Amino acid sequence: MKYFFCLLSFVIVSLQASAQTYCDFNNCMFWQLESAAVGGDTVNYATNQWSIDEWDNVDCNFPTTQCENLGLEVYYPATLQQGVKRPLVMLIHGGGFIGGSRADFRQQAITIAQLGYVTATIDYRLCKRNNCLLLTQNPLMLCNLNWASDFAQSAYVAMHDGNAALKFLKQNSESYHIDTNNIIIGGHSAGALTAMLMGFTDQAEANTLGNFSALWGSIDRQQGIKGVFSLSGAAFDTTFIDADEDIPTFIVHGTCDPTVCYGTDAAFHCSNTYPAIYGGADIATRMNNLNHNYYLYTGKDMGHDVGTLANNWLIELLYFMRKNVLCAEPIQKHVVADLSPDSGECATLEGNVLPGNHTRYSPAGLPQSNAFGNFPSPCTLTAVDENIREEISLYPNPAQDNITVSVPSIYTKANLQILNIQGQVVYSQLVAAGNQNIQLNNLANGLYMLTIQADGKQVYTNRIVVEK
Repeated sequence: MKYFFCLLSFVIVSLQASAQTYCDFNNCMFWQLESAAVGGDTVNYATNQWSIDEWDNVDCNFPTTQCENLGLEVYYPATLQQGVKRPLVMLIHGGGFIGGSRADFRQQAITIAQLGYVTATIDYRLCKRNNCLLLTQNPLMLCNLNWASDFAQSAYVAMHDGNAALKFLKQNSESYHIDTNNIIIGGHSAGALTAMLMGFTDQAEANTLGNFSALWGSIDRQQGIKGVFSLSGAAFDTTFIDADEDIPTFIVHGTCDPTVCYGTDAAFHCSNTYPAIYGGADIATRMNNLNHNYYLYTGKDMGHDVGTLANNWLIELLYFMRKNVLCAEPIQKHVVADLSPDSGECATLEGNVLPGNHTRYSPAGLPQSNAFGNFPSPCTLTAVDENIREEISLYPNPAQDNITVSVPSIYTKANLQILNIQGQVVYSQLVAAGNQNIQLNNLANGLYMLTIQADGKQVYTNRIVVEK
């Protein structure tokens, strides 16, 4: 009943006064269920956009193979009255700039909207160049792409599209209840890298990635970004974080991440073919040196899948977003959480699966502190039944006679394949939601790649090692 009257007050107060209620911590806004139902919309934020492919991209008349429409989904509490605005949380999916879709974060967007935020989950253009298409057929060629034309160019376009999506949302803020002065962006893996680019990169810095503005246009950097979160993400260059860019950043990264290094290494640890990028430990260290606001949540022995510790760090993220991003309470924290037993990806990192020799990282040498652990009384995180997490996971890895693949309910009739080092399909089946147990009795010892395709897109890839 108390919260019902609080909602009524929003109708008659100014936007400035409504923003101030974010910091009334006797009110459990953003920490407990506000509305079981959400309103929303699914729209195209850009149409007839050139695809990242081998074509000239001179003429683009949708639909053709070299152009596409870009969509997003937006959600907000169904109880909001007209004129009431809330902070926006924009979610950006991962997938190495080659796979994934906005559906990957759909359930999380709905859940965060139930807590009181406005949320959006977006699509962006993925690489469809010949090299990238070859990778979807043989993911073991991860280290054989062209970094500049495939990865760096795709990251530039993802940043361009992310800014375009955010601009669209701001232009439609009245319809979607968006407080344009309080915007938080984040994502997982490639989506986290995109969020870091959007938050900290100006055009001059973006041009160091390559001469991409001539083809794709300027990045149209958006104002109003008050916070960033990076889940197993990285930065192309930590010096993009300038001394006057104190944008609070929440970072989750595992010390055994075999895909995006916790410290400094190339993507997928392909050190012989790609340049180094900078993981969560280096991002936090840069921010600490600049005396910026940050929270590094180190998952000791955690891999690329942040879901293994999500029940712990999700409370910390929600706390950080409200206390620091929205209410400007200074926070510089480094929390180390032990994952026991380890993620299994430690074996991938330390074994003979990746190029070169690798060992699990030690936690960053930043001052450590205790986690917040819970919200101020009487608030408790009782409403969230879905965690922000990497949507698909597999274990154990290395495997012997079987492997279990966990598939969320958003992927129906997904096609799972296992490929050998020659790129030949040695196992294939349709999978439903839930834990799928796959027998590996007929596979010889060695390195394989497991892929999952859903809705016509590759949504998951991971190396697996069979050791009997």
